[in-house]
Amino acid sequence: NFTKVICFGNIPPTLKLRIPVYTYFHQLLFLESTSSTSFINKTKTNIKKKVLISLKKNTDSWIVQSKTVKDKLSLKFGIELSKIKILPFYPPLIASSLNDNRDKGGFVYISNGTIHKNHINLIEAFCDYFDSEKKGVLHLTINKEFIDILSLIESKTKLGYPIKNHGFLKRDKLINIYQSNKYIIYPSLAESFGLGLIEGIENGCKVIGANLPYTYAVCIPSIVFNPLNREEIKKALINSQQQKVKDTTQLIFNQIDDLITIFK
Repeated sequence: NFTKVICFGNIPPTLKLRIPVYTYFHQLLFLESTSSTSFINKTKTNIKKKVLISLKKNTDSWIVQSKTVKDKLSLKFGIELSKIKILPFYPPLIASSLNDNRDKGGFVYISNGTIHKNHINLIEAFCDYFDSEKKGVLHLTINKEFIDILSLIESKTKLGYPIKNHGFLKRDKLINIYQSNKYIIYPSLAESFGLGLIEGIENGCKVIGANLPYTYAVCIPSIVFNPLNREEIKKALINSQQQKVKDTTQLIFNQIDDLITIFK
Protein backbone atom coordinates (compact mmCIF):
# COMPACT_ATOMS: atom_id res chain seq x y z
CA ASN A 1 0.00 0.00 0.00
CA PHE A 2 3.01 2.31 0.32
CA THR A 3 5.27 3.71 -2.39
CA LYS A 4 8.14 4.91 -0.13
CA VAL A 5 9.14 4.48 3.50
CA ILE A 6 11.28 6.58 5.82
CA CYS A 7 12.53 5.27 9.18
CA PHE A 8 13.33 8.05 11.65
CA GLY A 9 14.96 5.99 14.41
CA ASN A 10 18.49 5.24 13.07
CA ILE A 11 17.69 1.59 12.30
CA PRO A 12 16.43 0.24 8.92
CA PRO A 13 13.31 -1.97 8.82
CA THR A 14 13.59 -5.62 9.78
CA LEU A 15 12.38 -6.69 6.33
CA LYS A 16 13.66 -5.96 2.84
CA LEU A 17 10.85 -4.07 1.09
CA ARG A 18 10.15 -3.82 -2.62
CA ILE A 19 9.87 -0.03 -2.48
CA PRO A 20 12.47 2.70 -1.80
CA VAL A 21 13.42 2.89 1.89
CA TYR A 22 15.17 5.85 3.54
CA THR A 23 16.67 5.70 7.04
CA TYR A 24 17.23 8.90 8.97
CA PHE A 25 20.39 8.51 11.06
CA HIS A 26 21.25 10.92 13.87
CA GLN A 27 22.79 8.90 16.72
CA LEU A 28 26.45 9.90 16.93
CA LEU A 29 27.04 7.50 19.83
CA PHE A 30 26.72 4.66 17.29
CA LEU A 31 29.74 6.13 15.52
CA GLU A 32 31.98 7.07 18.42
CA SER A 33 32.05 6.61 22.19
CA THR A 34 33.16 9.13 24.78
CA SER A 35 35.04 8.53 28.00
CA SER A 36 31.99 9.80 29.91
CA THR A 37 29.71 7.06 28.56
CA SER A 38 28.79 4.51 31.24
CA PHE A 39 29.49 0.78 30.85
CA ILE A 40 25.77 -0.03 30.67
CA ASN A 41 25.14 2.56 27.96
CA LYS A 42 28.19 1.39 26.00
CA THR A 43 26.85 -2.17 26.14
CA LYS A 44 23.40 -1.11 24.95
CA THR A 45 24.92 0.95 22.14
CA ASN A 46 27.14 -1.94 21.00
CA ILE A 47 24.08 -4.21 20.78
CA LYS A 48 22.24 -1.59 18.71
CA LYS A 49 25.28 -1.27 16.43
CA LYS A 50 25.13 -5.00 15.72
CA VAL A 51 21.42 -4.73 14.94
CA LEU A 52 22.13 -1.84 12.54
CA ILE A 53 24.86 -3.84 10.78
CA SER A 54 22.53 -6.81 10.33
CA LEU A 55 19.74 -4.62 8.90
CA LYS A 56 21.66 -2.05 6.82
CA LYS A 57 20.97 -4.01 3.63
CA ASN A 58 17.26 -3.25 4.11
CA THR A 59 17.57 0.46 3.34
CA ASP A 60 18.29 2.04 -0.02
CA SER A 61 19.43 5.45 1.25
CA TRP A 62 20.42 7.17 4.47
CA ILE A 63 19.58 10.73 5.50
CA VAL A 64 21.81 12.68 7.90
CA GLN A 65 21.99 16.23 9.22
CA SER A 66 25.65 17.10 8.51
CA LYS A 67 28.74 16.16 6.51
CA THR A 68 30.47 15.09 9.73
CA VAL A 69 27.86 12.40 10.36
CA LYS A 70 27.84 11.38 6.70
CA ASP A 71 31.60 10.75 6.65
CA LYS A 72 31.59 8.88 9.97
CA LEU A 73 28.57 6.76 9.06
CA SER A 74 30.19 5.74 5.78
CA LEU A 75 33.50 4.87 7.44
CA LYS A 76 32.03 3.05 10.46
CA PHE A 77 29.53 0.82 8.64
CA GLY A 78 31.01 0.61 5.14
CA ILE A 79 28.19 2.51 3.47
CA GLU A 80 28.79 4.12 0.08
CA LEU A 81 28.87 7.91 0.32
CA SER A 82 26.52 8.13 -2.67
CA LYS A 83 23.82 6.42 -0.59
CA ILE A 84 23.96 9.06 2.18
CA LYS A 85 22.07 12.33 1.68
CA ILE A 86 22.67 15.45 3.79
CA LEU A 87 19.27 16.98 4.48
CA PRO A 88 19.23 18.91 7.78
CA PHE A 89 15.76 19.74 9.02
CA TYR A 90 14.39 21.07 12.26
CA PRO A 91 11.40 23.01 13.61
CA PRO A 92 12.11 26.75 13.15
CA LEU A 93 12.43 28.73 16.37
CA ILE A 94 12.82 32.33 15.23
CA ALA A 95 11.26 35.49 16.59
CA SER A 96 9.75 38.07 14.24
CA SER A 97 12.68 40.40 14.99
CA LEU A 98 16.01 40.24 16.83
CA ASN A 99 16.56 41.95 20.15
CA ASP A 100 19.64 44.20 20.32
CA ASN A 101 19.36 44.75 24.08
CA ARG A 102 21.02 41.59 25.38
CA ASP A 103 22.89 40.62 28.51
CA LYS A 104 26.53 40.60 27.40
CA GLY A 105 27.38 38.39 30.36
CA GLY A 106 24.52 35.97 29.71
CA PHE A 107 25.57 32.44 28.71
CA VAL A 108 22.90 29.96 27.59
CA TYR A 109 23.14 26.17 27.31
CA ILE A 110 19.88 24.56 26.19
CA SER A 111 20.32 20.84 26.79
CA ASN A 112 19.25 17.89 28.90
CA GLY A 113 21.58 16.51 31.54
CA THR A 114 22.93 13.31 30.01
CA ILE A 115 26.60 12.69 30.80
CA HIS A 116 28.03 13.53 27.38
CA LYS A 117 26.42 16.98 27.54
CA ASN A 118 29.28 17.84 29.91
CA HIS A 119 27.41 20.05 32.41
CA ILE A 120 29.75 19.41 35.32
CA ASN A 121 32.79 20.80 33.52
CA LEU A 122 30.77 23.79 32.35
CA ILE A 123 29.36 24.59 35.80
CA GLU A 124 32.72 24.29 37.54
CA ALA A 125 34.42 26.40 34.86
CA PHE A 126 31.71 29.05 35.08
CA CYS A 127 32.16 29.26 38.84
CA ASP A 128 35.93 29.69 38.38
CA TYR A 129 35.19 32.40 35.84
CA PHE A 130 32.82 34.16 38.23
CA ASP A 131 35.40 34.01 41.03
CA SER A 132 37.80 35.80 38.71
CA GLU A 133 35.52 38.30 36.97
CA LYS A 134 32.61 38.76 39.42
CA LYS A 135 30.04 38.95 36.61
CA GLY A 136 27.97 36.81 34.29
CA VAL A 137 24.94 34.50 34.45
CA LEU A 138 24.74 30.87 33.32
CA HIS A 139 21.33 29.74 32.04
CA LEU A 140 20.61 25.98 32.01
CA THR A 141 17.60 23.75 31.30
CA ILE A 142 18.01 20.67 33.50
CA ASN A 143 14.80 18.78 34.35
CA LYS A 144 14.02 16.73 37.47
CA GLU A 145 15.42 13.52 35.99
CA PHE A 146 19.05 14.57 36.49
CA ILE A 147 19.36 14.66 40.27
CA ASP A 148 23.16 14.87 40.47
CA ILE A 149 23.38 17.95 38.26
CA LEU A 150 20.46 19.60 40.06
CA SER A 151 22.23 19.01 43.37
CA LEU A 152 25.41 20.58 41.99
CA ILE A 153 23.47 23.61 40.75
CA GLU A 154 21.76 23.99 44.12
CA SER A 155 25.04 23.84 46.01
CA LYS A 156 26.60 26.45 43.71
CA THR A 157 23.65 28.86 43.94
CA LYS A 158 23.73 28.62 47.74
CA LEU A 159 27.33 29.81 47.53
CA GLY A 160 26.17 32.83 45.54
CA TYR A 161 27.00 31.76 41.98
CA PRO A 162 24.49 33.16 39.43
CA ILE A 163 23.32 29.94 37.81
CA LYS A 164 19.68 29.91 36.68
CA ASN A 165 18.16 26.55 35.92
CA HIS A 166 14.91 27.00 33.99
CA GLY A 167 14.03 23.31 33.73
CA PHE A 168 12.13 22.13 30.67
CA LEU A 169 11.00 25.14 28.65
CA LYS A 170 8.28 25.55 26.05
CA ARG A 171 9.29 27.04 22.73
CA ASP A 172 8.11 30.60 23.41
CA LYS A 173 10.16 30.68 26.61
CA LEU A 174 13.19 29.37 24.72
CA ILE A 175 12.97 32.25 22.27
CA ASN A 176 12.91 34.70 25.16
CA ILE A 177 16.08 33.24 26.71
CA TYR A 178 17.93 33.23 23.40
CA GLN A 179 16.87 36.78 22.63
CA SER A 180 17.80 38.08 26.10
CA ASN A 181 21.41 36.86 26.13
CA LYS A 182 24.44 37.37 23.92
CA TYR A 183 26.08 33.94 23.99
CA ILE A 184 25.32 30.28 23.46
CA ILE A 185 27.93 28.13 25.17
CA TYR A 186 28.05 24.52 23.98
CA PRO A 187 30.43 22.11 25.79
CA SER A 188 28.82 18.84 24.63
CA LEU A 189 31.25 16.02 23.87
CA ALA A 190 29.20 14.43 21.08
CA GLU A 191 26.41 15.72 18.82
CA SER A 192 24.88 14.53 15.59
CA PHE A 193 23.64 18.03 14.91
CA GLY A 194 23.55 20.46 17.84
CA LEU A 195 20.09 21.96 17.46
CA GLY A 196 20.76 24.40 20.31
CA LEU A 197 23.57 25.93 18.27
CA ILE A 198 21.29 26.55 15.29
CA GLU A 199 18.48 27.93 17.44
CA GLY A 200 20.86 30.28 19.20
CA ILE A 201 22.44 31.55 15.98
CA GLU A 202 19.06 32.12 14.32
CA ASN A 203 18.03 34.13 17.37
CA GLY A 204 21.08 36.39 17.20
CA CYS A 205 23.43 34.73 19.70
CA LYS A 206 27.16 34.26 19.21
CA VAL A 207 28.56 30.77 19.74
CA ILE A 208 31.20 29.78 22.28
CA GLY A 209 31.59 26.18 21.20
CA ALA A 210 33.52 23.00 21.82
CA ASN A 211 36.49 22.63 19.50
CA LEU A 212 34.98 19.49 17.96
CA PRO A 213 33.84 18.56 14.43
CA TYR A 214 30.11 18.86 15.15
CA THR A 215 30.52 22.56 15.98
CA TYR A 216 32.28 23.32 12.69
CA ALA A 217 29.70 21.29 10.75
CA VAL A 218 27.02 23.72 11.93
CA CYS A 219 28.82 27.06 12.08
CA ILE A 220 32.01 29.08 12.20
CA PRO A 221 31.95 29.81 15.94
CA SER A 222 32.98 33.05 17.61
CA ILE A 223 35.13 31.38 20.29
CA VAL A 224 36.17 27.73 20.79
CA PHE A 225 37.54 25.70 23.70
CA ASN A 226 38.57 22.18 24.69
CA PRO A 227 35.42 20.87 26.43
CA LEU A 228 37.44 18.52 28.65
CA ASN A 229 39.60 21.36 29.99
CA ARG A 230 37.87 23.54 32.59
CA GLU A 231 40.58 26.16 32.41
CA GLU A 232 40.01 26.55 28.66
CA ILE A 233 36.25 26.92 29.22
CA LYS A 234 36.97 29.61 31.81
CA LYS A 235 39.31 31.43 29.42
CA ALA A 236 36.67 31.30 26.66
CA LEU A 237 34.17 32.95 29.01
CA ILE A 238 36.72 35.62 29.95
CA ASN A 239 37.56 36.27 26.29
CA SER A 240 33.89 36.78 25.49
CA GLN A 241 33.91 39.81 27.82
CA GLN A 242 37.37 41.25 27.14
CA GLN A 243 37.74 41.01 23.39
CA LYS A 244 35.83 42.33 20.40
CA VAL A 245 34.24 39.02 19.53
CA LYS A 246 33.62 38.15 15.87
CA ASP A 247 30.15 37.16 14.73
CA THR A 248 29.20 33.51 14.34
CA THR A 249 28.53 32.32 10.79
CA GLN A 250 25.74 29.78 10.26
CA LEU A 251 26.61 26.99 7.81
CA ILE A 252 23.57 24.69 8.00
CA PHE A 253 20.01 25.72 7.16
CA ASN A 254 16.62 24.04 7.30
CA GLN A 255 16.01 21.79 4.25
CA ILE A 256 12.65 20.35 5.26
CA ASP A 257 11.18 21.32 1.86
CA ASP A 258 13.84 19.22 0.11
CA LEU A 259 13.05 16.27 2.36
CA ILE A 260 9.33 16.54 1.61
CA THR A 261 10.09 16.66 -2.12
CA ILE A 262 11.58 13.16 -1.93
CA PHE A 263 8.20 11.75 -0.97
CA LYS A 264 6.02 13.58 -3.47
